[in-house]
Amino acid sequence: MMWFKNMKIRTKLLISFGAVIVIVMALSALAITELRNIDNTYSNLLKHPVEGEVTLLQLRGEFRTMRRIINGIAAWTGTETNAYLDNLYNTAVTSYNNCEKLLQDYENNIETNDQYNDDDKTMRLGMSENCRSVIQRYKSEILDPIIVVARTGDRIQTLEYLGQASIIADELAELIDIMLGAAENAAETQSKDATDSANVAVNILIGIALAAIFLSFILALFIASIIQKPIQRLVDVSSNVLKGNLHINMDRKNVAKDEIGALTLDMYELVDVIKTMIAELSAAHHEINEVGDFEYRLDAKKYSGSYKEMAESINASFDGFTDDIMELLRGVTEMGDGKNVSLKKMPGKKIVINEKFDVLGNTLEAISGSINTLAKSAAEGKLDVRIDTARFKGGWAEISEGLNALVTAVATPLSEIESTLNAMSNGIFHKMTGNYKGAFDSVERAVNATEENTLSYVNEISETLGAMSEGDLTISIDRDYNGIYAPIKQALNKISESLNSTMSEIKSSSEQVLSGASQISISAQHLADGASKQASSIEELNASIEMINDKIQSNSERADSANELSQKANQHAQAGTGEMKAMVSSMEGINDSSTDISKIIKVIED
Repeated sequence: MMWFKNMKIRTKLLISFGAVIVIVMALSALAITELRNIDNTYSNLLKHPVEGEVTLLQLRGEFRTMRRIINGIAAWTGTETNAYLDNLYNTAVTSYNNCEKLLQDYENNIETNDQYNDDDKTMRLGMSENCRSVIQRYKSEILDPIIVVARTGDRIQTLEYLGQASIIADELAELIDIMLGAAENAAETQSKDATDSANVAVNILIGIALAAIFLSFILALFIASIIQKPIQRLVDVSSNVLKGNLHINMDRKNVAKDEIGALTLDMYELVDVIKTMIAELSAAHHEINEVGDFEYRLDAKKYSGSYKEMAESINASFDGFTDDIMELLRGVTEMGDGKNVSLKKMPGKKIVINEKFDVLGNTLEAISGSINTLAKSAAEGKLDVRIDTARFKGGWAEISEGLNALVTAVATPLSEIESTLNAMSNGIFHKMTGNYKGAFDSVERAVNATEENTLSYVNEISETLGAMSEGDLTISIDRDYNGIYAPIKQALNKISESLNSTMSEIKSSSEQVLSGASQISISAQHLADGASKQASSIEELNASIEMINDKIQSNSERADSANELSQKANQHAQAGTGEMKAMVSSMEGINDSSTDISKIIKVIED
């Protein structure tokens, strides 16, 4: 059947339905023959049996008319003129002639009826002749005599003729009934034959219809079985292609050579073209997006027609996007160099790239200006300046908030350091309490340690000087002082030792003076002057102590100045060291004054 599969679909359909048409035509010819037989049968039925029956019925009617006229002649005998009777007679003769004519028509119908055989025709013609004989007797024995008697007015004789007429009429009626029965039998026979022919024709037509349906169904199944499989295969291929499944079995060997086969091969070629293009596009994606080869393009020479145009259009799209990317890179590069950049105007909806790039440039310019302002203010020590984050969105707002948070993170500990050092400069010592991290936590711990050490030194120096002011000249500082505080400890201890020694010597000398008061009364004034000088020296000592306090105050002020910039804290500490050295120098001056007091005491002793 491969030869049939390889035929064109049109040829398959023509051969298949041509066979159906030939069979239907053959059966239709049989049906037409039967229908013609039916037509002939019914035509003969109408022309012969039925027509003969109608003729006999007309004959009966004409005879009844003639009989009725004879009855009228008998009834009008002796009461009407002969002219009226003659008129009735002439009418009766006309009926008689009509009966003769009808009998002749009946006989002609019998002779021309092909459905009757010779015996049937002889039998029917014989009955017709008998009927004619009876009618002729009725005319000769009844009609002709009765008119003669009627003209004479003999009613009795006419009545006798009427009695004879009844006998002849009954005989004729019996003959006509026999003839009508024969006609009816013939009509029924031919009607039955026509019905049988009609049934045969109906059966043939039903057979034609059934045969046509059966053959059409068989051919439809056969053709469908031949066409459906490749069409279903083609549908499956199309469905897979529509779903993007191109991994299909494309067996070209078993494809028929009809139109569906050609369409299937074309579909396979289409799948191959699509596979090739997808492979090209995948390679382009890999080369452009993963390898970074922006110059990679599809090989348009592999395709033809619209597919070549599609490949060239895709390459043109790649070129356009590459140009756009290079233009964006140029803009971003120049923007990264701090230049004012404007991209070339792009066509169509790509104008949004220009718009967004301009928005980006404006945003970067705004954020750059805000950062510069913030940095400049921070360099000038204006740590209360912040960026207006409401001007920016998204990541830029987060950057602005982060910079503000950075300045706040720097300003908060510096502010507390400033407050702490200012308080220390005013003699108020308290620690920083902020919760800081990293370097700010180290600075906080350093400031708190400085506050704690300074406070401990000041408290101990104050306690020592207080005890000395109360006359306890035996007090001394035992713990270690570090750095520039060590000379202060040494000076205070030396002052305490010197004053203690001096006071001891003064006590001893005073006892000697008391014992020799009389001798020195003259020198009392000198002693008073010496005491005044000693008081002056003590005042100088107090002034020196106040100078120490001033130096400490000055050291606090220097520390306060260091608060402005944490990087200068070391310089201020060095300045504080210088002041402490000055305080040590002052303490040395106090020591010198103590030496002078000792000299004065020695003078007094002398």
